[in-house]
Amino acid sequence: MKPHIRTAFPVIVAALVLFTPFVQTSSQTDQAPKLDHDTMSKHVSRHSDMPPSGESDTRESSDALTHRRLREEIHKNTYDVIQDPGRLLNGKAETIHFRIVDAVTIDDGSGDTDELPVHWAKAILIGTVTSGKAFLSQHRTYVYSDFQVKIEKILKPDLSQPLFVDESIIAERQGGTIHFPSGHIRHFLISKQGFPGVGKRYLFFLSRPNPNVPEYLIITAYELRSGTVLPLDEGSFKQFEGMKAGDFIGSVQRVIIQRGGQ
Repeated sequence: MKPHIRTAFPVIVAALVLFTPFVQTSSQTDQAPKLDHDTMSKHVSRHSDMPPSGESDTRESSDALTHRRLREEIHKNTYDVIQDPGRLLNGKAETIHFRIVDAVTIDDGSGDTDELPVHWAKAILIGTVTSGKAFLSQHRTYVYSDFQVKIEKILKPDLSQPLFVDESIIAERQGGTIHFPSGHIRHFLISKQGFPGVGKRYLFFLSRPNPNVPEYLIITAYELRSGTVLPLDEGSFKQFEGMKAGDFIGSVQRVIIQRGGQ
C-alpha cells in the first residue's frame, strides 16, 4: 500500500529572534516596554490571554524537581541556553523572545486536521483553567507554562490513564514570562499560539507524548464563551470562530465517533 505523506503532528522548522519592535514604549526612565493585550492580539493570537509568569529558578521539593526534569527532557535544546541577561538588555528591563513556527503535518491516514486533531489527541475534554505558572527548564533550554484544568466533561478518554469529571489535570504549553534574579523580565511567545486564561472554559485537544508522566501538552483549544466558540490559536482554526458552542461540541463528538473513539 502506498504510504500517506501527511503527518498528524507539527514539526518546528522556524527561526528564533529577539522580538521588541511590537512592544509599546514607555516614557519612564529605565522602565521597560510592557507586553499588553494589543500586542498579544496582533502578533500571537487574537483570543490569547497574557502569558503566565514564573521565576527562573523553580523552588520545589526534590521529588517534584526530579519529576519535572523527566517531563522537560523531551524539550531539551528547544532554545539556546537561557541566561539572566542582567537588569537591562539593550537599555530595556523587559524584552520579548518571539518564536515563529512553521508546522508541517504528515497524513497518517486517520483523517485528522490541524484544527480537529481527534486521532492525534490522547484526550479531548471540556474544562476550566484554575491556575497557570511559567517555568524555565532545569536544562535551561525550554520555557513552558503549566495550566491546572478542572475537568467538566470528557469527550475522548485517555485509554492509558483514567480521567474523572471534577478532578484536575496539568496541561502544558510552550512559552511564558520568566522573571530573572537581576530583575529582568522576558516573555517567551510563539507566533499564532495562544495562552489559555485563568477562569476561562475551553474544549482542549491534549497529547501525552511521554507515557511515563501524567501531564498533558495542549495541541490546541477552543474557548467556550457566552455560547460561542473562540479559537485559542490562529490559522485554519478560525473557521470555527463564532460558531455556537453546542454545535461545535456536537461536531467534535461526531468526529470522535467516526474515528471509533480513537
